[in-house]
Amino acid sequence: MGAIKIESFIGMIPAQDPSLLPNSAASDAIDAWISDGSLQGWKAPVTIRPLSDPNASVVFRVPRSSEIGRAPDFEGSRWFEFTDPFTDVVKSPLANDAHGRIYVASPSSPPKYISADRASFGLDFLLLGIPAPDDALSVTAPDWDTSAPHTVRSYVFTWVSEFGEEGPPSPAVTRTGNQVGSWDVAFPSVPPNLNAQRSITKRRVYRTVTGSNGVADFYPVGDFGLSETAFSDTANDSDITGLGALPSASWTPPPALQGIVALPNGMLAGWVGSEVWFCEPYRPHAWPGKYALSFGFPIVGLGFSGVTLVVLTTGHPYAVTGSHPSQTQTVELNAPEPCLGRRSIVSSQDGVYYASPNGLVCATGALVFPATHRFVRKTDWMTLTDPYSFRAVRVNASYTAIAAGSGNGVHIDTSDGKIVFVPMRQGGGWKNLIRDIWSSELLLVGNGVVARMDPTGDAPTIPFRWRSKIFQLPKKDNLGAAKVFFRVPPGSPPQGEEVASPQTLSGSMLGIIRMFASLDNGSTYTLVGARELRRSGVIIRLPSGFKSEFWQFEIEGRVDVSSVQLAVSARELASV
Repeated sequence: MGAIKIESFIGMIPAQDPSLLPNSAASDAIDAWISDGSLQGWKAPVTIRPLSDPNASVVFRVPRSSEIGRAPDFEGSRWFEFTDPFTDVVKSPLANDAHGRIYVASPSSPPKYISADRASFGLDFLLLGIPAPDDALSVTAPDWDTSAPHTVRSYVFTWVSEFGEEGPPSPAVTRTGNQVGSWDVAFPSVPPNLNAQRSITKRRVYRTVTGSNGVADFYPVGDFGLSETAFSDTANDSDITGLGALPSASWTPPPALQGIVALPNGMLAGWVGSEVWFCEPYRPHAWPGKYALSFGFPIVGLGFSGVTLVVLTTGHPYAVTGSHPSQTQTVELNAPEPCLGRRSIVSSQDGVYYASPNGLVCATGALVFPATHRFVRKTDWMTLTDPYSFRAVRVNASYTAIAAGSGNGVHIDTSDGKIVFVPMRQGGGWKNLIRDIWSSELLLVGNGVVARMDPTGDAPTIPFRWRSKIFQLPKKDNLGAAKVFFRVPPGSPPQGEEVASPQTLSGSMLGIIRMFASLDNGSTYTLVGARELRRSGVIIRLPSGFKSEFWQFEIEGRVDVSSVQLAVSARELASV
């Protein structure tokens, strides 16, 4: 007598022998979504819009109006497209940025940004950062003699953009003159390429005032348009010291950042080579070199968890903490777990996940630990997945990735003690998988379109396949009856004529149950029969005429399966 009942399905545990798996685990599975214990398929992608550039690999959406309390307006949104698959896009770190700016970094072009207004007028991205002027001011001091009060002043100026972004100062010019009088200041000519990919609209002039402590600081004299050639400075020291000292002495443009992430406290972080750079908090155009950190290995990418920046390299990972770039602390984490690809990096509250040669790894502010070692060996990891090509996102408590080009990927959930490892085959041609920051929708990019992955509604279901563990009965017997309980999801096709022994799942079938038995005491397994799933919970007569001690079953379908029951006879099935 032998009976099998499976509920609360879980995914694969490739590290275990198929005969030693938990009863509800899969020995093999493809495209099964397993989150609530039932077997489900992913919904087929639904196209949102065609790509303007069929070569685009990365898209970023900006809603034109608030989407609070309503569905995302994909059609009415502004879309940005990028061909470099390693392009990072972040929104402004300023809360309620009046200019609606986004910031972009990639290995193939200098860091840049664009405002909502520029985008709406079809204007190009601007280079990130404001450079220092090359030439000094010309200053003529008022005449003085040794009997008159005199002072020593230095003058500098900075460039200022239309968004109020200010760069570092020009070379200083120093003069001695009458403390009372007119100081005549002349501007150098404006460089002809000053506004090549920049939008600088004015100069800001500063002069020194020496405090009671004997230290001189630069204070603002005034702002002047680019067409102005000269002015006379007659302001008293007391008129300008209340305006605050020069803030931008170290506000240089960023280097050729390879990527960028947004952090708490108004900070952006990026990297080039083996260095991490930080912007001045809430000043995303300013990247002081004094904040840069160097690491012992080339950097592959960055992630963050809470207030911790995780630096992933070709060797050890590192954790960087601190509420301000001037007060950071760096820790080399405890294991040499190199990152195989920057697009495998997924940030979450419980750590930063990424693909290493040993499996999926999670790095926190204190340690790095393997997330899949209990159920995926290193050889299985590299065989069942393509981690070098991962394009990964966080879905609830799951890590979901596709491989660029092939569409093959993996869905992993290690939350609440549930082990889920399910390879995915979403179809070829997809170049990227992105999570839309405004709606949390998963977006697939490729095949000339942007599509929603696993959308809600009546989209058809991608058929899944789930094969059970190897069950060993108390003695050789024939499993002659089965029940499969399932729900038909919206978007399922109408059923065609019943097929007695289906070989493949056709477009008019809801599902198939296949039975495998070993006729040589567990060495090999043979398909001994298949039946179409027509109605939930009805008794399905399975092939007879032989007995075996070792059995497997497989479900392939587009329905939501909650339970499978198998027994020697229909009578025995009633008591399962």
